[in-house]
Amino acid sequence: PSPSPTVVLEPTPLPSPSPVTTPEPTPSPIPTPTPQEIQPALEAARPECAGLVIRSDDRLVLDGEPFTFVGTNVSYLTGPYSPEEIMEEVISYLASEGVEAIRVWAFPDRDLDRLERMLDLGREYDVRFIFTLDNYYFDKSESWFQGGYEGKYLRHVKKVVTRFEDRPEILMWELMNEPNCAQEGQAQSCLDALYGWARRASRLIREIDPCRPISLGMMDGGAWTEQEEANFRRLHELESIDIMSLHKRATRWLEREIALARELNLPVFFGEIHAEAPHEGCTPAEKEVLRARARVIEEDLERSFAAGVDGYLLWQYAHGDVGGNLHYCGAIDYFRKDPAWDVLRRYAR
Repeated sequence: PSPSPTVVLEPTPLPSPSPVTTPEPTPSPIPTPTPQEIQPALEAARPECAGLVIRSDDRLVLDGEPFTFVGTNVSYLTGPYSPEEIMEEVISYLASEGVEAIRVWAFPDRDLDRLERMLDLGREYDVRFIFTLDNYYFDKSESWFQGGYEGKYLRHVKKVVTRFEDRPEILMWELMNEPNCAQEGQAQSCLDALYGWARRASRLIREIDPCRPISLGMMDGGAWTEQEEANFRRLHELESIDIMSLHKRATRWLEREIALARELNLPVFFGEIHAEAPHEGCTPAEKEVLRARARVIEEDLERSFAAGVDGYLLWQYAHGDVGGNLHYCGAIDYFRKDPAWDVLRRYAR
């Protein structure tokens, strides 16, 4: 998150002009597409895509079958400030609660050997990961998007994607957590620079990994000024961007963004869902407060999947106080036994 606080209609028969004396023939059922029919040509052309989640038009598929997911963010899971000893405890617990995907930071300062061990745990517990490759906050600016990324960032992206492209536990790549031009007031020069960065970085990933979806990692369309809307559209028209990521409050519906995703024939997922349950430190809120929040999540999740959203990730799991590190806990976090996990479990595949 930012520093302050994703039917086929049966034909209606026309009235008969005269009484029907013989039964209408039973209409033939609409054929259900076979996995081979919905499986994209990419998978057929590249056997290495088998076992990986890929895009097929405006949906995600896995080995030809439609793929949706529920899960959570665990931003601290890969951080040097987080003890690796808790990693298996976190992943195994979340898997038991129906979590199918975890969004993690795979930033330039992360230990790639540790990421490898995390993927091993994902394989063991049947959990996939979204690798977010950098963070907008707090050191990105127009000058960075204009070319400051060409050294360390591109080297990091190439290194990570090359090393892990064969790991099916990686669900998708994300260019950055919430890239934007807020501090430049959405100046056109910054929006142009951001577009150039996204095009170059996503093409680099696509050259290495032809299969996996690539996400920008954006929040939403912003205030939808004319220039913001135009930039949001052109970013998602890039051939190397496969899915629209959106971050939002559970009580807010992103009508325009979802409509644009449908227009552009893109899958869409909610990479961060925010809903507050205020408390102090690492002490969960009162049970009724948590139940009320879970009801909000359930309503939003039901609406999201009904609208064809492919993935839904809460922000975020709170493991609790580890060595006095209260950053594991927050008002928009979810502790163990939070009723929101029951909601996710009901929507898991």
